[in-house]
Amino acid sequence: MKRPAFLALVAYANTDGVIAFGIATPEDHIELAKGKPSRVLEAVVAAARHDRSTLVVPDVDEKQTLVERLKRIVFFANTLNNRQRWPS
Repeated sequence: MKRPAFLALVAYANTDGVIAFGIATPEDHIELAKGKPSRVLEAVVAAARHDRSTLVVPDVDEKQTLVERLKRIVFFANTLNNRQRWPS
């Protein structure tokens, strides 16, 4: 008997570096990781900065320019994806 396919979880961030999870990346957000929910949650929560009850991309600060923030968000996404091969 075949195992049922899992519903992929997507981790994404807005331009302020605030991380959220869902089943699809909203149009104005940047996808960080996508795959098996337990693996995505584990990797993102371990690597993210914890600001009270919010997960934030490390080294992103509201005082930075938009370009600086985007560079750090893309670097974080690349780091996550180089650490882990996400199952499709």
